[in-house]
Amino acid sequence: MVKLVNLLGGVDVSLEKAISVNDISYKKGVQTLDGDAALYYTLNKSSGISGDIDRLVKQRKVFIALFQRLARQSKQRLTNDFLGPLMNGSTPLRTDFSRGNLISLMSEMSDIQPSAMTAYILPGRTGRTGGKTYYAPHKSSLLQLLNQAFNPYGDEITQDSLPALTELGSGNPMDMRKQVMSDLVVEQAGAVTTTKEATTTTAK
Repeated sequence: MVKLVNLLGGVDVSLEKAISVNDISYKKGVQTLDGDAALYYTLNKSSGISGDIDRLVKQRKVFIALFQRLARQSKQRLTNDFLGPLMNGSTPLRTDFSRGNLISLMSEMSDIQPSAMTAYILPGRTGRTGGKTYYAPHKSSLLQLLNQAFNPYGDEITQDSLPALTELGSGNPMDMRKQVMSDLVVEQAGAVTTTKEATTTTAK
């Protein structure tokens, strides 16, 4: 991801709070992140299950920004300046798609508007077993989500269809964080210039 973000000139993301990466300070609000900062932002989290869920939302912000920047490129630029270089070199992108197929897919997806993309988090709750804390699905909430959002015209999915799911914990399930991706969109206007090699960032 670091290399792609840098090739695209960075990504504009609305930060919940200020961060500092590689001696570069980014204030709260919409900032243009380079590859290292984008990776740090998507990996860094607070402790606990809530921190993991918050991190998923941060990842959505970066991914939709990447999608916006890629979607406005021509096939020629995708081939020569972005996906081509990403799939070559000393650390090439590994994928089951050929370069041509990947570029064609990206071009076709460019017509999809963020308002047509919706993301959810598996509805569940925390519970402990064997001395460890887990985030486990909440069956009735999951069934409601599957039937309403993913299977509105098919036969109803019932609890008998999910025999392997084990519920942990008690109380109400956590918010599924239904999120239309257009809610996360910011104008991709900024640009950064970097010639640094990708570095490894460790989540705290």
